[in-house]
Amino acid sequence: PDLQARRTIKTWVNSQWKFMPLPGQLSVEINSMNATSAELTEAMNWIANDEALISDGHHLPAGRVAALIDALEQADQALNPPDFE
Repeated sequence: PDLQARRTIKTWVNSQWKFMPLPGQLSVEINSMNATSAELTEAMNWIANDEALISDGHHLPAGRVAALIDALEQADQALNPPDFE
């Protein structure tokens, strides 16, 4: 992505997670995918509303959007491990 898109992605990532090593790593991973801000937005929509999107007849995400979803979910799990009580 161009410089402005990379800055937007890094700013967004930093705003989501305050654990310092992870935002930098995640920003690098997202930027290395050459994802656009539209693809990042779509990935976030899938994470937040997958059931609604499926009910509306949207096809399951593929390509970079699917890779972004995986990266974002892995980062979220690393920061918010499940309780095993």
